[in-house]
Amino acid sequence: MQKSGPKVGMGLGVALALLLAPAASAQYIGSLRSIPSEAMSPTLVVGDRVSVDQQAYKDGKTPKRGDIVIFQHPHNPRVMVKRVVGLLGDTVQMRKGRLILNGKEIGRTKVRDLVYLPDDSFQPRRATEYREQLPGEDKPHRIFEYADNADLDETPLFKVPSGHLFLIGDNRDNSEDSRAPTGHRALAAQSPEAWPYRGVNLSGDPSDDAIGFVPLSLLLGRAHSVVFSLHVCNPQRLKELKDQGVECLKSNAGSPL
Repeated sequence: MQKSGPKVGMGLGVALALLLAPAASAQYIGSLRSIPSEAMSPTLVVGDRVSVDQQAYKDGKTPKRGDIVIFQHPHNPRVMVKRVVGLLGDTVQMRKGRLILNGKEIGRTKVRDLVYLPDDSFQPRRATEYREQLPGEDKPHRIFEYADNADLDETPLFKVPSGHLFLIGDNRDNSEDSRAPTGHRALAAQSPEAWPYRGVNLSGDPSDDAIGFVPLSLLLGRAHSVVFSLHVCNPQRLKELKDQGVECLKSNAGSPL
C-alpha cells in the first residue's frame, strides 16, 4: 500500500502541536479555541487555534458589531463561533444575498473569485471573496459567498430583542446561524415563505435547532487572534486539481482578528 505524503498547510503549527499534543483535540485549552468547521472562512479555517479573551464581556462590557464571539449554543452543549452583526434593537435581513442592517444595505467590495478544496470534501468549491465593514467596526472583514440565492440569502426581517445578539458566519452560504428558520420557530411556522430558498422544516429535534437570537449570558469570550493552525489540505488531491487553479485556504495565523 502506498503511503500518503505529508499534508500541506501546517506551517509553524507543527512545532506547537508537538508541544501541545494533549491539547490538540480539546475545544478549550486555557484560552485557546479549536475551529472545527468552515462557517467562519476565510477569516478562520478548520484547524486554527484561536486565543479567546474570556474577560472581554465581563463587568457589564458588551460586544460591538464585528466582534467574533465564542458562545454556548442555546439548545445543546456545542460551543460556537460567529460574528456579531446585530445588537439590541437592530433590524437584520438578507435580500438577494445582501445584508440589510437597520434598513440599509451593507456595502461589499469584491476581492476575487477562487476555487478551493474544502476541509470535508475532495470536490473543489467555487466562491467569491468580498470585503465588508459593519457600522462601528474598526476595519473591514472578509466574507465568502457561493451565490446570492443560496439557502439563507433571503430571510424575513428580524428585530434583535433586549439582551440578545444576531450572529452570522463569514462563510455566508456555509453557516447555520441566526438567519436559519429553526432558530425562529414561531416566525417560521407563521411565515414559512419568508425563507424561499431554504424552505422550513420544523419536525426535527429542537436540540438541533439553529441558534436564533443568542442571549448575552451565553457568551464565553471574544476571539482575539489566530495563535497557530493545523489546517491541512490533501496534497495528492491538490496535485490532481492543479490545472484547475484549486487552492488550499491559508490560515491567518499570527494575525489579530
